[in-house]
Amino acid sequence: MRGRELMASIDKRPDGRFRARWREYPGGPQKSQHFARKSDAQAFIDELAGAQRAGTYVDPKAGWLTFAEWWEQWRPGRHDLNASSAERDDGYYRARILEAIGPVPLARIDRSMLRAWVQDMVAAGLAATTVRHTFGLVRQALDAAVEDRLIGANPAIRFRGLPKIVAPEMRIATPEDMTTLASRIAEGWATWVLTAGYTGLRLGELSALRRGRVDLAGRRIQVLESVTEVNGQNVFGAPKTKAGRRSVPVPEPIAVLVEQQCHGLDRDDLVFTAPKGGVIRRSKIRQQIWLPATVAAGLGTITKTEDPKTGKTSTHYEGLRIHDLRHTAVSFWISEGANIKQLTTWAGHSSAATLIDRYGHLFPDNETGVM
Repeated sequence: MRGRELMASIDKRPDGRFRARWREYPGGPQKSQHFARKSDAQAFIDELAGAQRAGTYVDPKAGWLTFAEWWEQWRPGRHDLNASSAERDDGYYRARILEAIGPVPLARIDRSMLRAWVQDMVAAGLAATTVRHTFGLVRQALDAAVEDRLIGANPAIRFRGLPKIVAPEMRIATPEDMTTLASRIAEGWATWVLTAGYTGLRLGELSALRRGRVDLAGRRIQVLESVTEVNGQNVFGAPKTKAGRRSVPVPEPIAVLVEQQCHGLDRDDLVFTAPKGGVIRRSKIRQQIWLPATVAAGLGTITKTEDPKTGKTSTHYEGLRIHDLRHTAVSFWISEGANIKQLTTWAGHSSAATLIDRYGHLFPDNETGVM
């Protein structure tokens, strides 16, 4: 509609109000809006005409659609999300967006409203990552509303005031720590923990590893699948990114253990399973296997505190996390002299910049020949 002149007129109604009428294009449906003064009606028409010439015109009534109504139209079209990401986003929407933003018409959402909403989330003690991701969902939905010409601009763009994310401390286990951990972990789990600590596979990737993807002769693991828990169900799928599909080397001592673990398994059998069989679930493995092992190995502590008002006891864990085994593997590769391309590929990162940003502090300082 850029450059097309708005077809508009103003007439006075029997009740004394002024009606602005317009068509977006010849033969299009007639639209109208009423004003107490003719000057207001004329200013409204002039604004619409200017927007149409600039190519930014939107139907004034389109913004009456509430955010919740728009979400129900927009959200099902997000086919780029995998099952776990979709469940996560829907959870954020139900918990943090629906009540606060859902009833508000799209055209009424402004920066002051968004600022107050963010402040409420921060005051409620939500983590910075949660606040930023929740805000990002609203920004994405409003972006789509602009593209569909429901609103003229997105008030969430270039928004200031979101809390800064402070990355959790990266914990790195030493080879001695790994040996101790393997000796303290529940029976049958030593190979699992050593494989994680020396190959850098994520928990979902390790849980989805099948016998056919283990190359015993070449001492490599093909990472082609991951598993996540969605609504209580295990969902298998490809890694989230193309870089996540990779081939990872396995150190010879670990390869010997993996070979023993694979003995008698068919090609499609899972290499690692839960204590009673089936797919490993993150919450259960953490409580039943991981926490007791790290505490016994001196790599973690558990503290319990009782609320004097309710009498309820809360438990806090501090120490090596399962995901830290991935950081540990990268540190081992660096100490063995792996180059940036190898590290980026084995870790499954999309770019070397991402890897350097995350693990650059682990590289040895070497200024020889520079000074």
